[in-house]
Amino acid sequence: MNLSDYLQLASSAPVPDPPGVSFNGQNGSVFKFSEPSRFGSVPPLPASGLYVILVRDAGWSPRPFRPLYFGKSAGFDTRPTYSHENYETWCRAAGGATNLFVSYRAMWCSTDAERQALETNLINYYKPECNKTSLTMNSLYKALLRANPKSSSPAFDFPTFMGSKRF
Repeated sequence: MNLSDYLQLASSAPVPDPPGVSFNGQNGSVFKFSEPSRFGSVPPLPASGLYVILVRDAGWSPRPFRPLYFGKSAGFDTRPTYSHENYETWCRAAGGATNLFVSYRAMWCSTDAERQALETNLINYYKPECNKTSLTMNSLYKALLRANPKSSSPAFDFPTFMGSKRF
């Protein structure tokens, strides 16, 4: 086998997906998060993005992890911590602190509005028990407008247009 044949063979090999968990969004998009790790066992990157607090659940597939809480952060090293305002709620929902896992989705150079839009999307889709689920389509629409202000239309209010404040 010559070098050219070897390079062609190597470049045609399938590249495996990196480990992690994926979550669907309301619009059909799929959002990949890091491989779950036990809460507090791995120091997080000082990056911005979303995190999800998980608990093992054999009823969930393809991975046996159920989301308890989605959160956004300008720095992962400051939010999903033992001092988080919902930490005790997570522990109760998981049946103890040792049952908590966390995964991250880094969103380098993202704005708070972009993180808020994705967080709202995932909360509304999954309705995790430790998030407040009173978010309306109007809050999602406003978060999307903040993330992409060029598409805003000041005379258009999505939920009012649809005839309902909640879906």
